[in-house]
Amino acid sequence: MPVSHSRISWVDYAKGICIVLVVMMHSTLGGGKRRRRAVLAA
Repeated sequence: MPVSHSRISWVDYAKGICIVLVVMMHSTLGGGKRRRRAVLAA
């Protein structure tokens, strides 16, 4: 799909990188809290 001339391509790349970083952060930090609670409860 071609990008229209009115869009700025680096903004799309920056948004994609930010989305990937947020998903990585939530997967690492969020999962650790759940595992620690399970270990402490055992």
